[in-house]
Amino acid sequence: MTFERLRRPMISAGLLCAAIAAVGLATPSAAFELAPTPKGAAGHQGDKVKHPPRKGVASKYSTTAKGTGLLSYHGGTNGVGVTTGPPKVVLVFWGSQWGTKSVDAGTGISTFTNDPMGVAPLLQRFFKGLGTNNETWSGVMTELCEGVAYGATVCPANVPHVGYPTGGALAGVIYDGATAAPTTASDAQIAAVAVKAATTAGNTTPASNRNTQYVVLSSTGLHPGGFNAPLNWCAWHDWTNGGSVGPLAYTNLPYLTDVGYSCGANYVNGGTAGLVDGVTMVEGHEYAETITDQFPGGGWWDAAGYENSDKCAWVGAGGVGGSQNITLATGSFAVQGNFSNVTNGCAISAVPFNSNVTTVTFSATSGNQIGTVGTPVSTSVAASSSDATQAITYSATGLPVGLSIGSASGEIAGTPTVAVWNSPVVVKATDATGSSSTTSFTWTVNNVGGNTVVVAPLASRTSAKGKSLSLANSATDNQSLQNLSWSATGLPTGLSISGTTGAISGTPSAGGTFTVSVRATDLSSAYGFTSFTWYIASVSVTNPGAKTSTRNVSLSLQIVASDTAPSAIIKYAASNLPSGLTINVNTGLISGKPTSRQTKAVKVTATDNFGATATASFSWTIA
Repeated sequence: MTFERLRRPMISAGLLCAAIAAVGLATPSAAFELAPTPKGAAGHQGDKVKHPPRKGVASKYSTTAKGTGLLSYHGGTNGVGVTTGPPKVVLVFWGSQWGTKSVDAGTGISTFTNDPMGVAPLLQRFFKGLGTNNETWSGVMTELCEGVAYGATVCPANVPHVGYPTGGALAGVIYDGATAAPTTASDAQIAAVAVKAATTAGNTTPASNRNTQYVVLSSTGLHPGGFNAPLNWCAWHDWTNGGSVGPLAYTNLPYLTDVGYSCGANYVNGGTAGLVDGVTMVEGHEYAETITDQFPGGGWWDAAGYENSDKCAWVGAGGVGGSQNITLATGSFAVQGNFSNVTNGCAISAVPFNSNVTTVTFSATSGNQIGTVGTPVSTSVAASSSDATQAITYSATGLPVGLSIGSASGEIAGTPTVAVWNSPVVVKATDATGSSSTTSFTWTVNNVGGNTVVVAPLASRTSAKGKSLSLANSATDNQSLQNLSWSATGLPTGLSISGTTGAISGTPSAGGTFTVSVRATDLSSAYGFTSFTWYIASVSVTNPGAKTSTRNVSLSLQIVASDTAPSAIIKYAASNLPSGLTINVNTGLISGKPTSRQTKAVKVTATDNFGATATASFSWTIA
């Protein structure tokens, strides 16, 4: 693979001012340039640092990093070498092409109607999750520092190291969508969007931008900075001397899924989920390079000009330094490894530099608890930080009503007032840096005298034989979180009850009167029941047998039907009656005067108001 880092000429103040005007930002009184003037041919000082596209298939991880030798420090630019505070990321969605923005009230995640691959919520979750779940991917970057001599390859403990993003790196989401972004935006226009975003975010001083980077995201189908025209890179990071807001770092991030495989699709994960692998891999690459070479040229890179992420780009998947998934509090994300001077190779994980992060562990936990309503209880948990000077604060979820935890002591105490079965309790211990750990157990509070289960009563009912049905049951238990099991006796033939839901279903296969009892039993063996009468309607018709009658002589024939349901109402019908005869729908009486000689195969049908039906067939000769 060829890694090409192209040197660009310095952009003039006039060009940048025009770009700023194009994106709607007032031109500052003092002209400024996008990057320092290139200083000589060696290295990359003054360069825009590009992420190379992928070539070839994803191999298994190779221990061979790219470039030449270790990373070394290059003295800083404008007094800045690395991001020394907790890194902060502002995502800037540029151009009305993103569509309509909406914000989830529960998560605070912004989404856009023209974001077919979900890039916006993906990157927000990624940066929200960095520095959570005791993640150690960020730890590799904290090995690097500033405050050391030019050319140094080692960072002592007493100098400022790269900060750890405790509790998340996402500092804001900005939609710069009043107008459309250019189809092919210039570098100067992209830089101007970053400066405008800093003003929008309220970061209007150099100090407020010291540890902040701005990621300018373009919508699908665009070519910011010449992206994919042709495809020579996937993204790049740079810096701009932003006038009154001070120098700031920014990234040009195109809609990477437009080029699929070439910028990382399915590099780590297969299927649909892996189509966005490259989004977090490439942006994670630019983020890691920005915090270790904040204003490109003054931070850490090797003798061949490779930054920490460059040395480990597309080196394969898995292993100690290849691309793979990391798990954060906000989900699982594909990232690449970064070069570590400590191990002299690519690394996916390292213990964060201890001045930036601590670990919290529980030294005493509480097992599963059982108590009784109205009886006071007390139990304790204890935790400590790897930094013994850090105070621990405790919190808990799932405690039974009436109990609380001491935020400083870890003691759980009180008098439970409501019964609960196996309430899942999670206790969290957090130190002053935001590092935390949790322990879990269950807590049962029993009722005095046991539980009471009440099954909702059911009235007597009638259903039809041969018709499928379903009948729901419900019950209450005065101990919350209980599970009920259901049973029944006396059910009509063909019906059964679900042991988990209490629903009775099936198709009755026999008529009759049934006395049904439904019972619900909880995990403490407490139970309740209800009983009702269930009539299954079944109609039968008495066959009158073959009949012979005389033409033009009045006659009547009573059809007799019966029903097993006491409240049944039977209606009658007949087909193929001899000419001149009719049947009374309510009484079943066939009457009239036959008008012609004939023999008919007659069929009579009796149907009740529940849908049960029966028939009888016989021959009728008119002589």
